[in-house]
Amino acid sequence: MAKGWEMHMASSSIYGTASKRSLIGSILVEKGYITEEQLKEALEYQEKSGGRLGWILASLGYIRRIDLYRALAEHFNLPFLLGTEKILMQINAEFIKGFEVQELIRYEVIPANLDKYTNTVKLFVSNPGSIELDEFINRHFSGYKTELVVITDLDLIKTLEYIYKDLLIDKAIKGLFYLSPEYSASLVFSKMQVLFMGFVLFSVLIGLYINAVFTLITIIGIAQVFYLLSIGFKLVVSIAGAKSEMEQFITEEEVKALKDDELPVYTILVPVY
Repeated sequence: MAKGWEMHMASSSIYGTASKRSLIGSILVEKGYITEEQLKEALEYQEKSGGRLGWILASLGYIRRIDLYRALAEHFNLPFLLGTEKILMQINAEFIKGFEVQELIRYEVIPANLDKYTNTVKLFVSNPGSIELDEFINRHFSGYKTELVVITDLDLIKTLEYIYKDLLIDKAIKGLFYLSPEYSASLVFSKMQVLFMGFVLFSVLIGLYINAVFTLITIIGIAQVFYLLSIGFKLVVSIAGAKSEMEQFITEEEVKALKDDELPVYTILVPVY
């Protein structure tokens, strides 16, 4: 069988957690990328917190992401391609637009092109041998020959972001409006608020027409009152908060008793630029 070419067959996930020593761990140890001790530590993390073994090893700094995916490609006898520019050069834009980006992200696959003469579809994948990949191929390309090329997960995401950039931006901006318009910033004011502001603006215009000086003095006076009330409110809240502030000491035993799966999950927004 030629390298990189295969008829699609079912296979188990390389990231499965059923076995204490997963396939990916065995591959990396055999190829000398990690040691037995490092694999054991990563498996302990996986058993405690979940997650993919390969990602855990990379997070611990025991293996580079490139080496991880290169090892996978070598194990499955598949070509490995690095760099979004090289990947994009091999993708048929019209062909890939027939797939939902959410599905491609979920199954970690990029359908590059379909050769109708050889009945072969080329797929860039970051999780070769997985059950999810089997499901995707059976759903869309049953009966076709598949040419699989391994890429890193970062290259997969960057490539999809480039191809579906306009769609993703539109969904990010207008997604909440389509889902719940009443909670969206697209609908800033309610009808009653618009009517009230219109009434206030109309009253100000009438006042300026009748007595401009008195109207301006009144507007400035009202603004000053609101400003003073705002400062006073913040001062009261700050004093009340400082008064009730207290320190709570946590013992080392209490920290050790915490379980990761029982801790709350937070989303942290990091400003990039």
